[in-house]
Amino acid sequence: MESLEHNGILVIDPPPYLGLTIIVRGSALHLTHLQEEMVLAWVKKLGTPYVEDPVFEKNFMTDFSKVLGVSPVLEASDVDFAEVIQVVEEERARKENMTPEEKKTDREERKVIREDLKEKYGFATVDGERMELGNYQTEPSGIFMGRGQHPLRGRWKQGASQRDITLNIDPEAAKRLEGDWKEICWAPENMWVAKWMDELTGKVKYIWLHDSTPIKQEREAAKFDKAVKVEKRIDEIREHIMNSLISEQPDRRMVAAACYLIDNLSLRVGDEKDPEEADTVGATTLRAEHLKFKTNSIVFDFLGKDSVPWHKEIEPPPDVYTVLKELHDNALERITSFNARKSKKTKADPKKIAQILPSVNSTHVNRFLSEVYPDLTAKVFRTYHASTIMREELKMSKAKKTDPEFIKKAAFKRANLEVARVMNHTKQAPQGWRGSADRYRDRIKKAEARVQKATADLKVQQTRFRKIKKKEDSDRAKKQELIKKKKDTLEKYKISVTSWRESRDKAKVTWDNARTQKSRTRSSKRKGTTTKKERLEEAQERIERSLDRLDKAEAGLTSARERYQNSKTSLEKHQQALVSWKEASAKRIAAGEKSVQIVKDRVTNAEHAKMKIEIDFTLAK
Repeated sequence: MESLEHNGILVIDPPPYLGLTIIVRGSALHLTHLQEEMVLAWVKKLGTPYVEDPVFEKNFMTDFSKVLGVSPVLEASDVDFAEVIQVVEEERARKENMTPEEKKTDREERKVIREDLKEKYGFATVDGERMELGNYQTEPSGIFMGRGQHPLRGRWKQGASQRDITLNIDPEAAKRLEGDWKEICWAPENMWVAKWMDELTGKVKYIWLHDSTPIKQEREAAKFDKAVKVEKRIDEIREHIMNSLISEQPDRRMVAAACYLIDNLSLRVGDEKDPEEADTVGATTLRAEHLKFKTNSIVFDFLGKDSVPWHKEIEPPPDVYTVLKELHDNALERITSFNARKSKKTKADPKKIAQILPSVNSTHVNRFLSEVYPDLTAKVFRTYHASTIMREELKMSKAKKTDPEFIKKAAFKRANLEVARVMNHTKQAPQGWRGSADRYRDRIKKAEARVQKATADLKVQQTRFRKIKKKEDSDRAKKQELIKKKKDTLEKYKISVTSWRESRDKAKVTWDNARTQKSRTRSSKRKGTTTKKERLEEAQERIERSLDRLDKAEAGLTSARERYQNSKTSLEKHQQALVSWKEASAKRIAAGEKSVQIVKDRVTNAEHAKMKIEIDFTLAK
């Protein structure tokens, strides 16, 4: 890093001081701020299995007695917490009795505060680029819970103050920094932003850049690149282990046995545990009591990291079985010898004596593995196993890009859980699991009710839409039938117009011929049986008769044309009305389809919500 700028980290303040009083061995004691904080934490645990744990109670009461300045160490029965219990119960009741609106307002207010704090403390600027922090606050003071049968469970864990914290920040940004910090330093080669010593466990706590930041992604990528390299040379690595199991050197056989267990059982090396942590073991710290040999198999039974029970039976190759059996027998001999001289003073650690690989640690394992290639360590080996399992599980999940987000997340969680199971990372069920399980079942029941309601609503909406569509189809058919009839009528009137036109034209020809004939008669000098006058009168009668027929034909043609035009106008009007009706009908159908789709989406969302809760419940188990 060239530059690192931030606002420090958020230090959690203790709860406000209430000035409470307790009764200690019959005497009233007005509590200080720290004493009150400890008592409130203890009272909130009442009614849980924690306070029934003798170690938990003894550890807390030892620390509490020191803070009170009381001797000998108190027992829980020596203290009357009545006033504190009342305060805690009143606060619980207040929260339980809040209306939904009050709870919503409270959530929104807390959300605004969280967002403001994250905006101030949750980001750092690295080389000019704004990046998120993985965490941006210290742990509050409280009772140390530990994992499994941790020997420190119940001890008071004091939260860090600004004066306990060292910040990593570039010199220029440090000039603008506020606060009374323990130390300001500039360590550009490190990715931590803040660190402090946990006084209880003796471990250094860090605030890091978020895993998604580019700079951390690069380091993560490098770690997994090493795992890919293992995959390419896995056969060579395993051959190296198996060949060393038949070595003439006992120490080499021991290291090879440890590496076999690390490879095939995905065990940790085992010697990374702090002395004060719970009695958990790994490959190099397995004791004789953790292995049971059968004819062709070995049963492993011990507590892994975080006190997770580890039980598995394997049938190893003969060379592995022989070496482990020999090491186990040697451990039993050492135990027998140690027990025989128990009466004599000795500084020997009985657990160390019982180890089947007493002279092997992580340094030996890593040195042995590096013989294949320099970058290979037990940690890289475990990363390879975890990566391989993750890849295969994701492949088996058949999750697709088009699947809902929660299904893809569930596929990842399942794969991650399988990795955790194989790597023995699984946690014991939390103390309140039964209550959580009941809440999950209640949520599933409510989600099922929402699915059923949405499905019923969908049926109603689909029935309504079918009726709408049926009516629209019926109306369309009627309108189209009416237009067909009008087209037929128009065609009939068109034929009528043609017929009357032909009649008119024929009558006109007859009339014209009659007039021509009269004209010829007038100019004719022919003598016949009738006089010219008679012939002219007869011609005039023909003219009048033909003119009468022509007038009638003209009137018929005019009437036919009017009927045709009226029919055509009516048809066009109905056709235009049909076009408008179709547009309106399409909108009504689209609205109906949209209503159905909205309810369908509601059903889908309800089903997905139910599925998500069920998946979360399954994964939580």
